[in-house]
Amino acid sequence: MDHAGRTNRELARLEAARWVVRLSSGNCSAAEREEFETWRKASLHHEVVYQWENLVWDRTERLQALRPADDNLDPLLLTSLVAAEPTPPPSRFRRPALRTRQTRDLSLAAVALGAGGTVLWSAYGVAIGSGPVMISNLIVMPFAIATLGMKLKSG
Repeated sequence: MDHAGRTNRELARLEAARWVVRLSSGNCSAAEREEFETWRKASLHHEVVYQWENLVWDRTERLQALRPADDNLDPLLLTSLVAAEPTPPPSRFRRPALRTRQTRDLSLAAVALGAGGTVLWSAYGVAIGSGPVMISNLIVMPFAIATLGMKLKSG
């Protein structure tokens, strides 16, 4: 298969799809399973794309119906199947709003309550003379207020 112009991420997804098909065929040798485990453990990304491809395989009857009976994978068929898949879910590690300047996913009410809460807790810390309450909230307050400002500015 020609891999020219493909990113490492695309190549990993193609490899994961190949492994899903091979492992689900039922006649995978012990050496192939060991090769798969080595590939999978090589990086967290391999594990994630394998789990995603496996989920897609399990939930898509279309892919199971097209599984080659003789295990000779047609690279063009595999490429078209992988290209037709839905985009994987977004990473669970979101980019912070302060770094990306994107606040569209944040609720104005939640941001306002968070910023207001840090201001009130800081005032309470001053009123009772509690250093830890003051310091922790004074550290968080500029970020909460900056996020609120960005949310108000960008909507």
